Amino acid sequence: MDSGCFILLSVILLLSYHFLLINVV
Repeated sequence: MDSGCFILLSVILLLSYHFLLINVV
């Protein structure tokens, strides 16, 4: 698996999780 793709997926997951926290709080 490409490391660049894995990094991109992790960044997207972190951003979505961050937005979820903002919406909850």
